[in-house]
Amino acid sequence: IARQIQALYPAPNDAGTNHGLRNNLFLARQPKADRDNYDLKVNWNRSASHQIFGKVSVMDAQVADLWPLDPQGELLLGVEDVGSGDTRSWLATFGQTWTLSPTMLIDGNFGINNQNQTAQGGDFGTNFGTDVFGLPGTNGPDPRQSGLPYFNTGMSTLGNNAGWTPLERKERSYTFTTNVTKLAGKHELRAGFDFIRYELEHWQPELGSGPRGNFDFSGNITGQPGYTSNIWNQYATFLMGRTSGYGKSIQFETMTGRENQYGLFVNDRWQASDKLTVTAGLRWEYYPLMSRDG
Repeated sequence: IARQIQALYPAPNDAGTNHGLRNNLFLARQPKADRDNYDLKVNWNRSASHQIFGKVSVMDAQVADLWPLDPQGELLLGVEDVGSGDTRSWLATFGQTWTLSPTMLIDGNFGINNQNQTAQGGDFGTNFGTDVFGLPGTNGPDPRQSGLPYFNTGMSTLGNNAGWTPLERKERSYTFTTNVTKLAGKHELRAGFDFIRYELEHWQPELGSGPRGNFDFSGNITGQPGYTSNIWNQYATFLMGRTSGYGKSIQFETMTGRENQYGLFVNDRWQASDKLTVTAGLRWEYYPLMSRDG
């Protein structure tokens, strides 16, 4: 299995240093980072006293640079197999300003923000651990656990140790605000209500050993008593397949969060004199504990 793992990687193509003992691999990479933004806003004067607006914004961002080497062992000259991250978000806002009388005004807005994000390595979709190497328990049963496990050989890590991938995130928020302003002599009275709702859905088992699994190899297995083992002993243990530890990060369910926030306020701006303005107000806010969906 150790030979199969190493066969996935190309040989060094640089003379290196220290008389060729330290060789490196140099390759040309063409990362992609594209972002498209679209914005549209419409203002409508429904009447001389009532103005309405609406705005929609959309962003689509794609990044392709999440895997340095092709899992098939070829040098990458393009971006097709390096993995990708895709973020799509859109925002919609609607609001109004309505003058009910020369002394009373109502304004408010309602907004929705939605973001969907995914990220996958270039090894995604192939069960290298179970199907290629025959290592049970690494990939699956969730298809998002596909890819290449990583092996701590003492030298550079072999495999995909980017435990933060893959990920799936869906985030939504809703906001509503409305205010009433009343002029009464030297007083400007204002009251309002705020409401916010958050909805979060995350799948990302990034802690620990990653969703594809990992294997550790201790140098003490091939070392001798009284001898301080080094990375060469670890590498020898790897070649022998004598793992000293293994693990896998599992997320059994999608992390969901639901939260509502409320706010009420009232304030008075009093022009007591030409040289004195007094402002006083009271605000109440309520934050219930976040709950899970279902």
